[in-house]
Amino acid sequence: PTSSPSMKTFNELSQKFGPGYTSLYQIIFDGTKHGETVESEDAFQTMNSVINELVCLSTTTKLDSFSGISTLNGATIPFAQNTDAIHRCGDDVGVNASASRITN
Repeated sequence: PTSSPSMKTFNELSQKFGPGYTSLYQIIFDGTKHGETVESEDAFQTMNSVINELVCLSTTTKLDSFSGISTLNGATIPFAQNTDAIHRCGDDVGVNASASRITN
């Protein structure tokens, strides 16, 4: 009920921190209908554009509220840098390969 203590607390937190802070949103980009993958430059630019538009909203705190392949610690990642990082991982991007690289 709207008068319950838990709902009042939720509303107070939402007012203080903004929508989505207490109940996180997930945005999933799916380009399969248009033959795109998230690894394409067009899809990457679309993700950055959407996130930048959301950051401009008065209810969004700042860029570091977002995380994904196109943002890190409050900064947007250029497509070329992301592609370079993926290629540096090589073909063995499985869990075991990543773990062995970290421990070596």
